[in-house]
Amino acid sequence: MTFAFALIVQQYAFSVYDEQLYVKSSRVLYLSSSAIEKELERLEQLSFSIITDTQIQSQLKSIATSDSDYDRLTLRKHMVDRLLTYVGSEPSLYSIHMIDAAGAQQDVGSLVPIQAGKRDVILRLADNAEGQARWTFPDASDPALILARQIRSYSGTMFDLQDIGTIFMRINMERIVHELGAGEGDLIVTSGPDVIYPSQPHFDPALIQSSITSETGYFIKEVQGKTYFVAYNRSTATGWTYLNVTPFNQIFKQIVLIKEIVIGVFILIFAFAILWGIRFSRGLTRPIENLIARMKLAEKGNFAEANILAGDQEPPAMDELGLLHRTFRLMVERINDLITENYASRLLIKETEFKALQAQINPHFLTTRWSPSTGWPKSTSRRKFRKWCRRWRFCSAIRSA
Repeated sequence: MTFAFALIVQQYAFSVYDEQLYVKSSRVLYLSSSAIEKELERLEQLSFSIITDTQIQSQLKSIATSDSDYDRLTLRKHMVDRLLTYVGSEPSLYSIHMIDAAGAQQDVGSLVPIQAGKRDVILRLADNAEGQARWTFPDASDPALILARQIRSYSGTMFDLQDIGTIFMRINMERIVHELGAGEGDLIVTSGPDVIYPSQPHFDPALIQSSITSETGYFIKEVQGKTYFVAYNRSTATGWTYLNVTPFNQIFKQIVLIKEIVIGVFILIFAFAILWGIRFSRGLTRPIENLIARMKLAEKGNFAEANILAGDQEPPAMDELGLLHRTFRLMVERINDLITENYASRLLIKETEFKALQAQINPHFLTTRWSPSTGWPKSTSRRKFRKWCRRWRFCSAIRSA
């Protein structure tokens, strides 16, 4: 019962500890997702700063209204120089791409060829957003997260909001997650069925979407034969879901080891207690069984064997059972002594009775005696003397017996 109670308490303590770990993991994920969200908001604000840059606004307007190819080429060169200042100061950006009103694209930074179909999708999303930011998620051809928005014209306080171009920025999501993400586990960012990060997750996040039932939480899920601890948080700003996926045995390796050690120690203590209890109980029952055996011998009248210790038996201990053994031995010895004394007394009584009988018999057979002064009686013949001697020897034999 003690072992079971201790084991239940230990399991309860570990469950509370696991609960605290789960809560802490969820909080760490929340902080990480918040930091990533703020970084993405900052980059979104950077895109707004670029499209509202007075120099870029002026250059895009001039390109839209100029008929000279040379002037447009010069303006585009100056615009590229201006964009370089933004790319060089932002390590989270792969590149910046600017498309002017004439359809020419200016690329700055670490360039990756963008497929024509994907480019058309980006432009269409930007046009439909009417100046707001739109995101295009990574794919097999490009691991970058792309932010695109339409550029509208303005001058001072005058907002004519004419379409003068489109900008899209390729964001290094890998770097952002590495710097701001959770240290343990793999971070997965999804937007509905689309995977934002990483480009190639360990498993399809759609397999665990059914377990996401609230804005934030955690659960343990077995996916493709492996058990994962998943903490999740859904962003209210973008609607993205941030998942921190950790192999269960990895994050709880030390805890599982401690649990196994504690259970092993409890089992050893339990086995030791059982063995010690058996030995202790045998130490109590063995002397009692021995005493019962002696009592049975005494019951049969065999007091001698009841009072003799076996060769392999230790002397009685100085405890209650030892006192009981010694008292029983003293009782057996006293009874044996009393029996011996009684037997000797009865023999003495018999002998006394026998002597009294002998004393009665002797005068009956010896009617005359020889006297040194008078000699043999005259009536005594030699034959009678022999008969008297035989009788005397018979009485002597009886007396000796």
